[in-house]
Amino acid sequence: VAEIAGDVSVFSFICTNRDATVCFTDGSKVTVRDNGTVWLSGEKDHLTTLLAPTAWELSIGSSVDAVIKYVAASNSAASAAKVSDLGGRDLGGNVNWEFPRAPEPGDTITWTGNGTADWGVADNWTDEFGDHRLPLETDRIVIGADAAPYPVVAASKSAMSFTVVEGASFTLDGADLTVAEYLACAGTLTCRGPETITIGGALSFVGGTFVRSTSTLVLTGTGPAAQSVNFGGSDVYQLVVRSTAVSFAGGFSAYGFSCLPTGACA
Repeated sequence: VAEIAGDVSVFSFICTNRDATVCFTDGSKVTVRDNGTVWLSGEKDHLTTLLAPTAWELSIGSSVDAVIKYVAASNSAASAAKVSDLGGRDLGGNVNWEFPRAPEPGDTITWTGNGTADWGVADNWTDEFGDHRLPLETDRIVIGADAAPYPVVAASKSAMSFTVVEGASFTLDGADLTVAEYLACAGTLTCRGPETITIGGALSFVGGTFVRSTSTLVLTGTGPAAQSVNFGGSDVYQLVVRSTAVSFAGGFSAYGFSCLPTGACA
């Protein structure tokens, strides 16, 4: 158990010990300075606890790199910016805190848009529980309709599955995309250069548009059943098959096509 008393101004506020407890005296305040770091983290069943008999203040500015998850908090007033405690617990008396559910593998998160095309803005996304957060590589990502402007990404992304619905679009601008399971595009998927899209499960462009540029599609299915691929007549620049077996439908054209020794094409 640690105790903090009075007003404290720090550059870093870190507690990552599972089951740890930090106690705050009445009226105490912790201010994390600009460009500082906050890392408060327990574990799913072993929360870090922030306790105070009455109100205490936590001031975290927008320039602070903050990670707060699996924390049980009481009587804390967050100033300067709202505190989002992922998977944490509200012990009562907290002001300007939120306690969103911790994501689990296979959760669905949808691009709903909030006026920017920036993938990295949490308000542009809404998960199936109504929380605004950034996608994880274990999520099923959906680029939703009527949510323009649509994301343009310059940093590589990964997902469990990836869906672009009819009327929506998604653009890779120098970034790769890796999808563990299926990729379904009934909207528009645009590559602006030599990006690589790797798909481990079914692939469908039926009803959609694929703008290829000089990109490479890599098929990596490993299951006992053939990987199902339907390009819907799309034009592909480079197609590489690494799957143990793949079944094509819908027709396609390709500038380059290779079926590596591990791949079997039908």
